Order: sequence, then C-alpha cells, then structure tokens
Amino acid sequence: LFVWGDNISWYSDPLLTTLVYFGNSFPTGHTDPGTYTYYATTTVAGCEGEATEVSLTIFELPEVVLSPFDAVCVDAPAFALSGGTPEGGTYTGDGVTTGGIFDPAVAGPGMHEITYTYEDANGCVNDSTQTITVNDLPVVTFDPVPAVCIDADPFTLTGGMPEGGIYSGTGVSNGSFDPAAAGLGTHDLTYTYEDANGCINTAGQTVTVNPLPEPDLGADTTICSSQSVVLDGTTAGAVSYMWQPGGQTTAQITVDTTGFGLGIHTFVVTVTDANGCSGSDAVNVEFEDCPGIGELAGVNNISLFPNPGQGAFSLRIETEKALELNVKVYNNRGVSVYEQEGLMVTGMEQLSIDLNSQPSGIYMVNVYNKQGRWIEKLVIRK
Repeated sequence: LFVWGDNISWYSDPLLTTLVYFGNSFPTGHTDPGTYTYYATTTVAGCEGEATEVSLTIFELPEVVLSPFDAVCVDAPAFALSGGTPEGGTYTGDGVTTGGIFDPAVAGPGMHEITYTYEDANGCVNDSTQTITVNDLPVVTFDPVPAVCIDADPFTLTGGMPEGGIYSGTGVSNGSFDPAAAGLGTHDLTYTYEDANGCINTAGQTVTVNPLPEPDLGADTTICSSQSVVLDGTTAGAVSYMWQPGGQTTAQITVDTTGFGLGIHTFVVTVTDANGCSGSDAVNVEFEDCPGIGELAGVNNISLFPNPGQGAFSLRIETEKALELNVKVYNNRGVSVYEQEGLMVTGMEQLSIDLNSQPSGIYMVNVYNKQGRWIEKLVIRK
C-alpha cells in the first residue's frame, strides 16, 4: 500500500499486513485471508487532513494437487506429464521440457522431483511436488554360440544372463536352434530379458552353420578281374579321409579283386573338414571275368593308334560279319570319359576317339557286347 504526504498517521482495527510508504514498511499484523479496512490522515503545515479509507484483501492460495507418478524405464519414449490439478499449470523438473513433456533418457536413471505450479485468477501461486522413478535397463549378456554343421541335431540355446529370458532368431523355436531349419551361413540370435520393473534389454550373438564336405567318387564302374581302379575322394578343405571297407585314410585308394572277388562291391569315403563337418560318397565297382579277344565272337582284329597319343585316337575293328558293339573309355578313377553304344560294324570300321579334353594319364578302352570284351590300355601324353 502506497500513500503520499508530508506526515502520515495510520489507525484502524488491528493493523493487517505490511504497508509501505516510500520504502518504509508498516506492519499490519494480519496474515489470514480476508478484507481489512485502514484509515490514513495526512498532516501538512501542522494541519491534519481528512482520514482516507483504504481496504486491503488477502486471498487464499489455490489448492494444488499432483498425483503420484508410475515408475518408468529409461528407454521409455518421452510422454506428457499429467495428474496436476487444477488444470492449466506448468510442470518442471529434471527431464521436463516445454509443454510438460518428460523424457526418461534425458532425466537418467534414479528418482527425480517433478513440481506442478498453478497460478489462479487472483495471481496467487501454489505448487505440489511428486517423485518419479526412472529405472535403468537390466544388464543382459549372451555367451558366444559355437559354429555347427548343417546336419547337427537341434540343440537348446544357453548362455543368456540373467536366466529366465527368451531366445529368438532364424532357426530358433522354443529356445532350441535347428541348424537345418536355419540353413547355411551366419545367423543373428537374440536373448531378451525383462526384469521385475518391466524394463527390457537384449544381447545378441551370431551362430555359423557350416556346410558338409561333398566328395565325389564319380559314376559306378565295371572293370575286368585283372584290372584295378583308382578311387579318388579328394575334396577341397578336407583334413581327413576314411574309406570303407578297408579303413584307408588317404585321399585316393586303388582297388582290385584282391580281398573282394568278382561281383559288385560298394566303396564309401567319409571326408572331414577343418570345421569338423563330415560328408560321404559311395561308388559301386563291378569286377567281371572278362574273356579275351578270341572270345569276342566274330571279331578278327582290333587295333588302337597312335598309342601313346596326345588326345586324338583311331580304333580299327575288323569283323567276319555284321556285329553290334559298344565302346567305352575309362580314366584311372573308373569314370567313363567316352562312350558309343550300338556301333554297327560290317567288315571293317575305323572309329575316331576324341580325348583332347582329357588330361595326361592312363586310360582303358573297352570294346564289348554280350559275347565278350576287348580291353586295351591307352596313354595320353601332352
């Protein structure tokens, strides 16, 4: 309350709050809300003027309430604060931006005071404060998962901590990883854990599914009982070999009728690579009791030239009568590299055999029909 004059005197029912005159304070003695009346007189040149009535009103502060906040996780999205009444006030505190938006990540883990401030129509201001808890995410770890072979059985995933979480990813079902379902390659795995506060965190690992080595023993072959054949299981990336029957551990083996006799015999090679993955292949070798040329009825003479040669050869066949013959050329693995079936020969026939695409080595030429077989070794030198 401000008044003007040379000399001022105050009187009233008990003085109320504080009256101020040019920097001088006059206590009124009242703090309770209400309206109070004061009278002021001014004395100028020894003359006292009329008393002036002055009213002073003290308003009650508005009642401000702020409801408690639920705890949130530090990775929760920013959200608008609410719960402050009367409506229309403002929120302040750690992590609070314009518009009353609270960002848990900005506030950080811990307990933070949020204040709601409200100003009523009389300009009176009051506030209310609550605490909001920002919970940190749980610390989640996931141990590395060893590489597996594509033919490995499904297995239960482990290594996620704290226990009680959930595993997910390609090839994962009910916490079990199936290499065949995942397929070859490197796959992402995730371990997800939710703590007692409802906060969720994850940890990731990869698992590699390796292929099996694929040895190729070639096609089944038939040779005479007097011959041998080289079976070659050489496979890229192999570190060990195992043959059955016999138990040999080399990449190549040579087989003949020794220990086997005539008939069809199956040979299997199992190859293991540096990843510990194993693959197999099998081939059938038939040993026949081949008759000599004199027993190839109706054939007078067969000649092969040039031998050795660089890849182009001629096979001359002379017969007494028309014959149907078959011609096959095998490499040292028993794989057919040339064949012609149903060749009709009447008197004499000269057949060109093109082996230019084949590497240097020893080959076997077979001329045969149901009545017999003629076999000759052929050498390619380049």
